[in-house]
Amino acid sequence: MKRRVNKSSAALRDLAELGAYIGHDSLEAELRFFKAAQVEFERLAKMPRLGKPHILQNPRNGIDVIRVLHGARDVESILEAEESEE
Repeated sequence: MKRRVNKSSAALRDLAELGAYIGHDSLEAELRFFKAAQVEFERLAKMPRLGKPHILQNPRNGIDVIRVLHGARDVESILEAEESEE
């Protein structure tokens, strides 16, 4: 059974921004980024506990991708700020 990968609008926006940043220097690098991201999403859907979840639930049919953030960013602060806005 193929598990689903559901991307939030924020995750899609993050992917587009990261892709545009990478693509500024190289369209080929941008395409490799999108392909690598899709491979990782599919891998996470198969083995959801590989990821670093913000809130862990028991995914049965796949995963929900809420954000796609670069590891050099202050991820915890970004997610906490979003929670306080809700």
